Amino acid sequence: MSVRQAYPQSLAARCGLADRVTFIDGDALNLPFDNDAFDVVFLQHVAMNIEDRVGLYAEVRRILKPQGRFATYDVVMRDGDVIYPVPWARDASTSFLLTPDETRAALEAAGFTATLWRDDTQTAADWFNAVAADPPSTSGLNLGVVMGADFPGTAGNLGRNIRDGRLGILSAVLIRD
Repeated sequence: MSVRQAYPQSLAARCGLADRVTFIDGDALNLPFDNDAFDVVFLQHVAMNIEDRVGLYAEVRRILKPQGRFATYDVVMRDGDVIYPVPWARDASTSFLLTPDETRAALEAAGFTATLWRDDTQTAADWFNAVAADPPSTSGLNLGVVMGADFPGTAGNLGRNIRDGRLGILSAVLIRD
């Protein structure tokens, strides 16, 4: 087992979930699953790291059964330059943000139809404001353990980008055509 495979498994064990989850290391543009394998696919904060967005969405479509559902919760570009570093990228070279309209066009090009399309930016801004008012403990198991020592700064930049209108949060549920 590689370090990339062992680390998530050890986190699952620490949380008492090792018998309930399976981690498969793969390429998002060439998923290691058969065609029509799943009823539902969910991506959370994934697409902003994938330059070939149509390819990503086409691969999700490939592994979904006909009429399967695809849910995504992702960061999108709104207005202005992004302040880096952010949790998914230290600089613009590994950040492939699209606007909501560009995201929808890529999804439709891959063969999806939206059944829910929602801007959740204000909800995210409210959450960042609440966390800033009452910061969580950084001791013990927390997201910073997974994301690294610079996580408070990168998460702070994400919050600032959202509050300033540079970035938005998109929730969508789509059906495979």
